[in-house]
Amino acid sequence: MDDKAKIAELTAQLLAKDVVIEELRQEIVELKGVVAELRALVADLTERLGQNSRNSHKPSSSDGPGATRNSGKPKHGSDRKRGGQKGHRGRHRELLPADQVDAVVDVFPSHCEGCAVRGAAATDS
Repeated sequence: MDDKAKIAELTAQLLAKDVVIEELRQEIVELKGVVAELRALVADLTERLGQNSRNSHKPSSSDGPGATRNSGKPKHGSDRKRGGQKGHRGRHRELLPADQVDAVVDVFPSHCEGCAVRGAAATDS
């Protein structure tokens, strides 16, 4: 192979490679556009994913089971137990005096709920 043929062959290879490089550059530009669109979409979807009834128009029933519905204030409980405290005056209904009562009715269960033995009221009848 002489020098002119070798130069012509190398020039043809360079032109072919230049064409491939230009095609790849165009593809890179297109892919950069696609990446930009996908980044915008991901940002939008991430923002939507973080929405709940507190920061959007959605109802609280759409928050899902893992959502907490507290008021945001920390609840610190009292040191006291629930219910009536020792020493407080109870509220109850007072019995009537005996002279204001028409009849006294004793009510007993027919059998013991613990051992099922029949009571005295059941044997009297």
